[in-house]
Amino acid sequence: VTDLEEAVRGADVVAICVPDREVPGVAAELASVPLADQAVVFHTSGSLSSRNLETLRSKNRGVALASAHPLQSFASPKEAMGRMRGVTWSIEGDERALAFLDGMVAGFGGKPIRIQTDGKPLYHAAAAVASHYLVAILDVAVSLAEASGMPRESDIPAFRPLMEGSLANFSRLGAVEGLTGPISRGDTTTVSRHMVAIRTRLPQVEEVYRALGRYALQLAQQKKSFPPGAAAEIEALFKGT
Repeated sequence: VTDLEEAVRGADVVAICVPDREVPGVAAELASVPLADQAVVFHTSGSLSSRNLETLRSKNRGVALASAHPLQSFASPKEAMGRMRGVTWSIEGDERALAFLDGMVAGFGGKPIRIQTDGKPLYHAAAAVASHYLVAILDVAVSLAEASGMPRESDIPAFRPLMEGSLANFSRLGAVEGLTGPISRGDTTTVSRHMVAIRTRLPQVEEVYRALGRYALQLAQQKKSFPPGAAAEIEALFKGT
């Protein structure tokens, strides 16, 4: 089906699954199409809220609007369905639409959670940090390891147990107590060695190391075991003084 009106004719539920930038345009097109009475319409954008569908109410007063976003990374359509089970979906919008989405998500083997409509941008930023930025950070780690002489093909298998251990620590203990490494111990000498080596061999990742280090330092200072005075010394290193 390529005709929009034909596609939605008589449908009780309409799912808009297009790139974020296309959602308002599709909603505007749908606004000129008669929908089924009491139809549920939702989109799957992570950053946009159900308010981006409000134009649909102009001709379809009984429509219920929502958004539903799966917290999962889909690198290809082929693998997408295999990754649906157990996934958390953030949903927000009209109550009747949310009641439908509760059942739909459960049917996928997923877990629906309701979030604030105004919170969608921050929610999606959180998802981006947890997913896209994780890939970027891993590439920085692999680049540093390769510069040290480790063969690139062995980097991910070598680091995976370490990453899984850190995730387990975070899940069990939280960010402060789950933080390990030289910054958590106030080990200024080791951080200094890192900075010198990075600046010499891989200067393009120095700013990433500084930014992440500053945030880790905020967490480390909340540890009871963190040594007094170390924070100022480590911060001076990040400032280059």
